[in-house]
Amino acid sequence: MDTTVLIYAKNTRLRAAWSALLDRQPNITLGGDATTVADLTSLIRNKQPTTMLVDVDRPQRHLVQEMVTTLPEAGLLFLVDGFELAAMNTFR
Repeated sequence: MDTTVLIYAKNTRLRAAWSALLDRQPNITLGGDATTVADLTSLIRNKQPTTMLVDVDRPQRHLVQEMVTTLPEAGLLFLVDGFELAAMNTFR
């Protein structure tokens, strides 16, 4: 079974670049891209393993909490410019 990947990024070029990179990868189906969590919810397909690729400068607590709360069935992969490990532990 393929995994559906949803792309979240504010930048149009980043969304297009990730789409182009992942489009023909084996066992991956692109489910779409979005700039808001609300838009992501409409892209979730029932009973399909789903991962959200989130490309942001820094993961803001409210964004992480909104994604976890709104889309609990989806996995999250955050791509960030950099982070401090101590700050990341506050998301638990």
